Amino acid sequence: MSSLVMIDYMMKGTDTSTELKVTGIDDTYDRYLVIASRLTSSYNTSIDLRVTKSGTAYTSSVYESTGYNLNSNASGLTNRSSSGDTRIRVFNNNQGGNMYNTCTGLMYFYLTNFSNASGYDYIDTHGVSESNGQNGWSAPLASCVVKNASASDGVVITQQNGASQIKMGQISLYGIV
Repeated sequence: MSSLVMIDYMMKGTDTSTELKVTGIDDTYDRYLVIASRLTSSYNTSIDLRVTKSGTAYTSSVYESTGYNLNSNASGLTNRSSSGDTRIRVFNNNQGGNMYNTCTGLMYFYLTNFSNASGYDYIDTHGVSESNGQNGWSAPLASCVVKNASASDGVVITQQNGASQIKMGQISLYGIV
């Protein structure tokens, strides 16, 4: 049976910071887990994730992902993929009219190979998101690779390529024992 060791945690209310970030990944553990919850953003925007290198968001066009959104509304299943991107799209185009209408309820990010300075980073993610503006639930499920052979020390969650602010939320980083 695995257990979790908390490494870093960040929670924010309605302040004006643009991101939620956790760092502290090194070679202590083979795998890490990031849990993000209650993320809210502005109207008609996305919530994105980037890895950090020395505590700074890595914005090069090396992110690739593939997966699905399972939707409770009429759209059903949405296929999602991207290549050569500058971030991983966690949840797409929130439709809430204010910061309490839209949230990413709970997301899990399993991080592998982050401390390897000569290998790529791998991220498997799943969770559930809710948008009252469309009265629907979405369950994102994706696998991602960051094609840059250098060590990463954490992740940062931003809104729409960092252009606007994450209104509120919390994020935790754990080592998996």
